[in-house]
Amino acid sequence: MAEELLGVIDHTESKGNGRAMKKWSIVFTSDRMIASKISGTLGVALSGLSGVLGEVGRADIDRRVKEMSEDVPGMSAEDILNADKDNFAIPYSNIVKVEAKKGGLLSPTSFKFSTTDKKYQFNILEKKKFDEYVELVRTILPEKGI
Repeated sequence: MAEELLGVIDHTESKGNGRAMKKWSIVFTSDRMIASKISGTLGVALSGLSGVLGEVGRADIDRRVKEMSEDVPGMSAEDILNADKDNFAIPYSNIVKVEAKKGGLLSPTSFKFSTTDKKYQFNILEKKKFDEYVELVRTILPEKGI
């Protein structure tokens, strides 16, 4: 049976497997979760600025998020994983706990995926989609928490 695409969280920020903050889409398949890089540290920095540079940075990120949303349904999981050297996958069998937190004024809205040896936190940038994303993750990983 081929690996199926189950859903996508379009726009997050996380350190992923590295030390620097990057922008990611989280792709859920029938077998695993794939973190697919949208933009590196420069994109994160530019999108946080005001003025023309900030607008250019945000427009570039928005374009990449839109492309990812359109391209992912036609791509295989391996194509997504191999699209960037920073992309990585976590098999569902390695995830021991999932936590979702609706942020406040000073704290981020986020998902935390814990494996036996690492915690991956992804800050959700489209906060209005939080409940939709919680339902997606709860459907895919019902026994892992939230």
